Amino acid sequence: MNNNVLLIDEDLIKTESIVNDNLNGQAITPAIIISQEVGLQAVIGTKLLRKIQDLVANNQISLTANEKYKTLLDDFITPYLLNKVCAEIILNTSYKIRQVGLVNVSDERVQNVQYNSLIDIKNMFESKASHYSVILVNYLKHNNSTYPEFSHATCWEMRGDYDLGICPINLDPTGFDYYSRRYLKGNYYYK
Repeated sequence: MNNNVLLIDEDLIKTESIVNDNLNGQAITPAIIISQEVGLQAVIGTKLLRKIQDLVANNQISLTANEKYKTLLDDFITPYLLNKVCAEIILNTSYKIRQVGLVNVSDERVQNVQYNSLIDIKNMFESKASHYSVILVNYLKHNNSTYPEFSHATCWEMRGDYDLGICPINLDPTGFDYYSRRYLKGNYYYK
């Protein structure tokens, strides 16, 4: 089991996002790893992430028996990772920690974007990643028998975020919440 198996290709990130072709793997690879180990693992859980990484590492993801995992990777995980990686790269390529402290990286022929603009762009990518994570979780919940790794975890593993795709709006005019069997009054729940 290799935790550093990349589920998205650097070239795909360069062609499908605002990431420039001349950005090297030293900036992209750590962003992919962080996006998978911190972001994606929190969404789909440790077991499902490791299952897909194992299939990719052993070149078994394209086998007919693993078609469901290939679909999950291509149609649902890739759009999430594309945006999550872009969000991670933005600050990492703009600032570096050096001996003298945190410095703004610049080039004499390129004008740097202001910090507030960087944060706005990062938040835009985080928002898109969040949107794709909800789609991903809803797909996994709808197909929970196909992906048992999503809802099963041992005590040391992260479980998939099963509540991510739930709509918190109560449409019942009586205020009764059928899911938790509690009554809603104002903004508070009462038993």
